[in-house]
Amino acid sequence: AYLARTPSSASNRKTWTWSGWVKRSNLGTANVYQRLFEAHVNNSNLTTITFTDADQLEIMSRTSGTNRIHVRADAKLRDPSAWYHFIVAVDTTATANTDKCKLYVNGVLQDATYYSTTPDNHETHINSAIAHHIGSKDGSSVFFDGYIADCFLIDGSQLSPTSFGAF
Repeated sequence: AYLARTPSSASNRKTWTWSGWVKRSNLGTANVYQRLFEAHVNNSNLTTITFTDADQLEIMSRTSGTNRIHVRADAKLRDPSAWYHFIVAVDTTATANTDKCKLYVNGVLQDATYYSTTPDNHETHINSAIAHHIGSKDGSSVFFDGYIADCFLIDGSQLSPTSFGAF
């Protein structure tokens, strides 16, 4: 099962935060990426938050076939008995590349590999007037295998973990 929604109009595509609690049922399978959240036009134009086949959290935003954001947390998240709290905080108006996209797991900013340099003021596909999916790749037969709870998309703010709870 998955959720899908198409916003009636576009809003802030440069600055947003996605937060959610995630519990995995199965770990990575070769060449299978499990989508937590995405906005998808086609394979050349999309923004995704994904578990890679190596069990790492990744965000990618691709426009016209070119990766504009491609960040992967270095940690391997391989505990199917654990609930993880994820935050993906994006602000492409920031100066430093590492400030444009931040990945948090359980309140801790993750060491990450930045595979691309995000252009200043890059507009992702999140918050555009296209289908957004929670738990699937474009509503197709590729679904996230696990649970997603208490999921939020905050428009116009790059938030830190303290915005979602006390530690």
